[in-house]
Amino acid sequence: MVTPIRIELLFVSDCPHIQHARVLIDETVARLAAPASIIEIPVASLEDAARLGFPGSPTIRVNGQDVEPIAPALIEPTLGCRIYANGHVPDILLLDVAIREAMSR
Repeated sequence: MVTPIRIELLFVSDCPHIQHARVLIDETVARLAAPASIIEIPVASLEDAARLGFPGSPTIRVNGQDVEPIAPALIEPTLGCRIYANGHVPDILLLDVAIREAMSR
C-alpha cells in the first residue's frame, strides 16, 4: 500500500488566490498521478498563523515542507497575502519538484 503524500493548502478566508492555488495542486497531482491527500487549512487568527508558521495566503506544503522552503524562515507570520517570485501562487515547478521528491521517498 502506498502512503499518500500530504499536501496542505493553508489560507485566510478572504484570500482571492485560494481557488487558483487549489487548481494548481489538483492539476499537478493529476499530471504526476501522485497518491495525495489534500487538506485545506483555514488560518483565522494571528495566533493560528504563529502556531502554524504561516507566511501568508496561500501557502502550500508537501509532507510538512513549504514548496518555497526559504521563504517562511524570512517572513513573520501574517494574515496577509503571500507573494511568490512569480505572483500570488507558487510557480508550478516548485510544486512539481516538491511532489516528485515526496513520491521518491
